[in-house]
Amino acid sequence: MKSLDTIINITYGLAFIPLIKVPVYCATKAFLRSFTFTLRHSLQSKNIEVIEMIPPALNTDLGAKGLHDGQPAVSDFVEAVF
Repeated sequence: MKSLDTIINITYGLAFIPLIKVPVYCATKAFLRSFTFTLRHSLQSKNIEVIEMIPPALNTDLGAKGLHDGQPAVSDFVEAVF
């Protein structure tokens, strides 16, 4: 059996419900979500799995340092997923 190759694209909830404060960020996540659907369909026959990962809010400096301190650490999320 041939091993399955995998592509993982990271989107975010703002791809579904955009936030006026960050229109470009939301638009790029929405684009990546749409691209992932298309890529998944296009590569299905080549035995390449395409996964969309939609993480929850995580503790990053996105927006401002300390803004997301109450959220889980990125490293904890990655460890839990993989």
